[in-house]
Amino acid sequence: MHLVNFKDLSGQEIEALVDKGIEVKHNPEEFSHALEGESAALVFQKTSTRTRVAFEVAMTQLGGHGLFIDWRTTNFTLADVGD
Repeated sequence: MHLVNFKDLSGQEIEALVDKGIEVKHNPEEFSHALEGESAALVFQKTSTRTRVAFEVAMTQLGGHGLFIDWRTTNFTLADVGD
């Protein structure tokens, strides 16, 4: 799943995401392996320390791996991210 922004989601889908977040928050042990073997590339155009750290911690707590990619040190400035 690729979540670029919330504008593409219906109100019901956003509500389901919030409900799932509450469930994970209240039962972290049930979700500690939910993303086992998964990785997320974290690419931010602007400096976003809190968001970056939150996503890295969340991936770790769910058993996955978050990889931060610094926009300024990539070729994304030369080509479209879709490439």
